[in-house]
Amino acid sequence: THVYMFSIGFPPALWISLAEMWNRSTSPYLICFHSPKDVVDYYDFEVELLDKTPTSMHGSKEGHTGYIYRRKQRSNRKASSDHTDPFFAPGIDVVNKG
Repeated sequence: THVYMFSIGFPPALWISLAEMWNRSTSPYLICFHSPKDVVDYYDFEVELLDKTPTSMHGSKEGHTGYIYRRKQRSNRKASSDHTDPFFAPGIDVVNKG
């Protein structure tokens, strides 16, 4: 239903890989701790910002802003409840083949 990333401290190379995986996937929601300036403008995630909220870590005074994004709709994307996310398809094929 969603992808959650405790994205504090992720290096740029990881962000690039995550953006490529996200843009191939079909998950509808992304939750992370980076603003649209990074997620959308810099790393090209195909999302739109829904909301943001302040957060704090239990047991510490460290606080961050959590951002909730929704996947941008593409006209060529099929909407199907039994569609396999392309990212997971190879693994599912291996399991199904026994």
